[in-house]
Amino acid sequence: MADVAHTTAGAHQSLMERVAHHELSVWLHRLNLLAVLLVFVHVQLIDYVSSIRWFMVVFDGMTILTLLLYVLGKARMRRQALRGRLVAHRMIAPRVHELTVRVEVPATMTWEAGDFAFIRFPGIRGMREYHPFSIVNAPSWDEKPTDGGDMADRPSPRGGTRIALWTFAIREDGDFTRGLRSVVVGSEVGLLPPFGRIQRFLEEHSGAPIVIVSGGIGVTPMIAVAERFARRMAAVVYTAKRGELLSYSERLQRLSQRYDRPVIVQEGRLSRRQMEDVVIPGAVYLIAGPDRMRRTWARFLKGRGVPSARMYDEPFSW
Repeated sequence: MADVAHTTAGAHQSLMERVAHHELSVWLHRLNLLAVLLVFVHVQLIDYVSSIRWFMVVFDGMTILTLLLYVLGKARMRRQALRGRLVAHRMIAPRVHELTVRVEVPATMTWEAGDFAFIRFPGIRGMREYHPFSIVNAPSWDEKPTDGGDMADRPSPRGGTRIALWTFAIREDGDFTRGLRSVVVGSEVGLLPPFGRIQRFLEEHSGAPIVIVSGGIGVTPMIAVAERFARRMAAVVYTAKRGELLSYSERLQRLSQRYDRPVIVQEGRLSRRQMEDVVIPGAVYLIAGPDRMRRTWARFLKGRGVPSARMYDEPFSW
């Protein structure tokens, strides 16, 4: 019975994803703008409400302010939007895509280890809305100019820009990510500047040993963190339900050998003894992965006296 229920639930979810896909849900949310406009007009037409002068001043003022902030936010997003080109696309595990995007950014712009960025594919139907994905690599730049010259010996193109390479590891989970199967090298990519707080969190705890606990696709932001803060790494844990999802195990193992840091790469959950081994006095903990894994580790660490302020939680799904 449990298998039948699970199959029925899975079929229902698949049907809903096809009918109520992300792009449709975005447009449904935009209908809220129409609803707000109708409410605004309706209030103006109610005599006994519109006769309350102080209320109408506050109501109209807050409505106009909200609309103004919305328009300014959209204008700012369009102004900050970046354009890139997909230069590499490979499968690193079943249903897991690794994309490398070459993007021209302002010379003063960079990103931090563990950041994420919103991306979209404006030329592909169903993939024109922004979605957030973690950046795998630490800041890196493409120094190969397209005209064969030496980029280091000439001014930055368009006065004050340079070429960045952003790598994303994305698992097929919904309609947008399944659409990655049709994305080819050379496709135009729209991006927004990166966001994130992981590196800031680590800088706020300057000098503290770092323990990374990641599950499945949750490892994506932690690769750059492990490389950027390798000398502070006390331990790295990388687990997945299926071994083929351990896509970056070799990269972490090389880091372990270079800096002599313990790295646990394992299919399935850690034993209680293994969890005890990565409790480091004075450490801060970065936890990224599915909900159940994160809750398990948070309870375990709190039970060992680790305060919540020394844990950073980054949610992912399996």
